[in-house]
Amino acid sequence: MKKLLLLSLLLITIFQLQAQDEVPWKYRALYLGGGPRTLAAEEGSIEFSFVDDSPSMDNLQSSTPVEDNYNSIGIQFGFMWGRYNGMSYDLNLDFSKNTIFELSVGYTMTMAKGYNTFSIRPSINGGLGAYGFDLGDLENNGLFIQIGEKQFFGDFLNTRLNSSVATWGPRLDFFTNIGEHLGIILKVNYDIASSGNLDINFSDPSSGEDQVTFSPISLKEDTTNPDVRFNGEKLTSLPFDTGGLRISIGVAYVWNKFK
Repeated sequence: MKKLLLLSLLLITIFQLQAQDEVPWKYRALYLGGGPRTLAAEEGSIEFSFVDDSPSMDNLQSSTPVEDNYNSIGIQFGFMWGRYNGMSYDLNLDFSKNTIFELSVGYTMTMAKGYNTFSIRPSINGGLGAYGFDLGDLENNGLFIQIGEKQFFGDFLNTRLNSSVATWGPRLDFFTNIGEHLGIILKVNYDIASSGNLDINFSDPSSGEDQVTFSPISLKEDTTNPDVRFNGEKLTSLPFDTGGLRISIGVAYVWNKFK
C-alpha cells in the first residue's frame, strides 16, 4: 500500500512537470494588502515642556503615556515589476501607527499552468519611515503663537514628537496568479531598524497647512526649551522597538508579458 502511494505521488509529480505551461517573461502589478502590526515599547510617560517665542509666552506642559505595545492593522499600497524567473523589484507604502516607504530587490522563481502561476520570491527589503506621539495642543493665549520667525493666528497648534526610522532585512513573498490578471500575495518581512533624530512638529488645523518641522525645535542638542523627558530622563530616541516580524496578505492586478 505504501509503495503504491509513493508511486502515485511520483506519477502525479511527473505529470505536473510535463503539463507545466510556458511561464510569462515579465510582469507588472499594482498591489493592495495589509496585516496585523505590533509595535513593542517601553512602558512609561513622556513629559513635555515648551514656551513659544511670542510676547504672551504661550506654553504647553503635557504628559503622554506610553504603553508596552501597540496593536493595529497596517495597510499597504505597492507597485511590483520584474521577471517571473529572474530579478524583480517592489515599491511599497505601509501605513499603520507609523508610515514606511520601502524598496525590495529580489529573485523570483515561478511555475505555471495556463494563466495560473505560483512564485516564490526571496529579497532584501529596505525602508524609511516616521514614528511619533501626539503631545497635545499649544493654545494661543494672546494675539498669535510664534515658532521661530513664523507666526500663527489660530486658536492652537497641534504638537507632535516625531522620529525618522530606517529599516532593512530579509523578505519572502509567495505569489499566485488566478486567471490572467488577478493575483494573491503573502509577504513576510523581518525588519532590522534604527531610529533617527527627534523633532517637535507643529501643524495649524485652522489654516489647512501641512505639518511643518521647524529647525529651532530639533532635539539634536540638549535643550531646556523644549524639554522632553521619558520616565524622568532626557529623551534621546523614541521608546519603540521598531524591528521584528511583519506579515501582509493582499491582492494584485497583474499585466503579463510573454517573450
